[in-house]
Parts: sequence; C-alpha cells; structure tokens
Amino acid sequence: KILAAWNGLMIDGLAYAGRHLNEPRYTSAAERAATFIESSMMRDGRLLRTWRAGQAKLDGYLDDYAYVAAGYLELYRATGKKQYLESAKRLADRLLTEFQDDSAGGFFFSTENPEHAQQDVLIRSKNLSGGGNQPSGNGVAAQLLLDLGTLTSDKKYKDAAFRTIDGLSGYIWQVSILGDHLLIAAATTLDQTASAQSIASSKPGDADATFESTAIKGQLFTSKMQISPGELFQIAVRMTIKPGWHLYGAGSDADVARPVSLSFDSSNLALVVETRAPAGIRKLDSVLRQEVEILEGTITYFVQLQIPDDAPPGKHPLKLAVLTQACDASHCAAPAQNNLVLEYEVSNNLVHSEARHLNIFNEK
Repeated sequence: KILAAWNGLMIDGLAYAGRHLNEPRYTSAAERAATFIESSMMRDGRLLRTWRAGQAKLDGYLDDYAYVAAGYLELYRATGKKQYLESAKRLADRLLTEFQDDSAGGFFFSTENPEHAQQDVLIRSKNLSGGGNQPSGNGVAAQLLLDLGTLTSDKKYKDAAFRTIDGLSGYIWQVSILGDHLLIAAATTLDQTASAQSIASSKPGDADATFESTAIKGQLFTSKMQISPGELFQIAVRMTIKPGWHLYGAGSDADVARPVSLSFDSSNLALVVETRAPAGIRKLDSVLRQEVEILEGTITYFVQLQIPDDAPPGKHPLKLAVLTQACDASHCAAPAQNNLVLEYEVSNNLVHSEARHLNIFNEK
C-alpha cells in the first residue's frame, strides 16, 4: 500500500537532499514519485489517501495535502520547474478551502466538504501531534503557507499561516515536544515579523533607487533581490507629488498632457505579469479644460514580474523608464523621463527568498 502523506515526505526529503548534496538521482526519484501522485492518486483535483493494486481510494486528510504540497514546493526549489510550484499552490488552496478553522486558526484533520468528508470521522479534531514519527500536519501546513507567501507574494498564504501560529500558540507553549514543525513555523514567523518591523521603521531614503523631476520625488522598491528561476516578485514605483501639483492617470483622454507610464526595456530578463496603477480622481482640469484622471499626493504603481524557468544564474539588470508630466493650476511642465536600473540575482540554490519592504507591498 502507498500512502500519499508518506510519499509527500519522501519527495520532500529526496528533493532537499538532491539540491543540497548535488545528487541528481535523488531529485529524479522525487520527480518520479510526484509524477506517480499526479497520475494515480489525484481525482478531479482532489488528492486520494491510499493506492494499492492499481486502485486509489479514500479522500485525503490534512497530512496528505500538507505533506505532498510541501514535497512539491521543495521539488520546485530543486528543479526550478514551475509546474511543481503550481501543484503546491493547488493543494494549498484546497487546504485553505476545506480544512482551515476560520474562527480559531489552524487546520482540522478532516475536510468539512459533505461530498468528500471521511466517513470514519466522528469529531473533527486538529490532530496536533502528527502521530508516531510524523511531523505535525498543522506545523507543515503553516510552514508551507509561509514559504508559498514568500515565493508568490500572495498575502492570503501568509495570513493563514499567521492565524495558525496565533491560534495554536498556547499548544506550542504547553507541549512543545509534540509540535516540532509548529515551532519551526513560529520561528520563521518571528524572523519575518522582526524583518517587517525593521523595514517599517526604515527611512524613505532606504529605497532601492530614487529619481526626481518637476514637482515629483520618486522611489523604486523591489520585494526580492535574490530570486529563483520561475519565481514571481514585485516592484513598486512610489511618487510623492508636490502640493498644488498633479499628474495624469492612464484613464485620461487629454490631448496635450502625458499620462504617467512605466516602460520596461525589451532586454530585461524578467517578464511583466501585471501592473496595478493607483486610482485617480476624474474631474475637469482647469488648464486643459477637459475631464481627466488626476493623481495627487503620494501614489504607488505595483508591478508583478516573473523570472523565466530557464533563466541563467547570476546578476541581471531590470531597466525601466518612468514618464511623467506635472501640472499645477496654471501650466504644465515639460514631460520628463526617468530611466532606472535595478540589479537582482537569479539563484538555483535558494532555500528561502528574503522578502523586502513588507510595509510597501502589504499595503496594496
């Protein structure tokens, strides 16, 4: 009999060993096990718990989803193949949907979905100890979600992990020997919280790059400086506009004034996935005598980018141009283009990507 949970632990261990010991045969074995799970132990997007004599059955429990997802994530780190990151995200999303305790934090051992609820479960518990020599399912889930939040910059994963740690903190204090992975996740949370507090207290001059043009002071921030192939990251372009002045948003139909635009050089390795512009105010412009989208005060543009799966390791530049045209109540300055260059490093051997400027990227 093959159990999904044990397979997940094996994938995790083999991928980790293959990456750190530079043993491709370990990584290949982990990939074969992952392929088996995808082909033989998944049904309509759901993970099944057991496989024997060519037949998979029984819906997966918390441990199955958490261990296998963590295995996929470690396999992604070892190979850089985005398919494993996507598989980890799919299982993590199922974990959040069906096992999460929304009120008290943490995860139940069994699903609440009536179509797939395990028939032998009388009371939904959280099975905090993990059982035998297996790690705590809640602890593995919390660490998985912290890692996914860091790799994908998706806030929902870290929020769920923080709720788990907060909700089970009393248990960790009372029976720490049974919550090893919960302790590891808690330590990671404390490290990230300390980092966030340090960043939040930093001065505006701590931006990764700065620029100035008429009535504008600009700053460039990046969420990561070291990135794995296939990984997502973000940049933020923040502009503080002098009182009495304004810029024009992309929704402006002005015939003369130029709206703000971000332009990325075609030589960049990183690919633009999505750009989020700040919301402006539509009103009649006294200079242009047209209804336009006005941007005032402090505004921030967020851009999500991705490193290609086959990206070569080493340092790479990210080149972008910020085009602005500032106006006050009586006239418009000439359009200004500020060319910025940010250097980051692509690495195949990252265990964790350090998140930066959390106070900037968590405000979206």
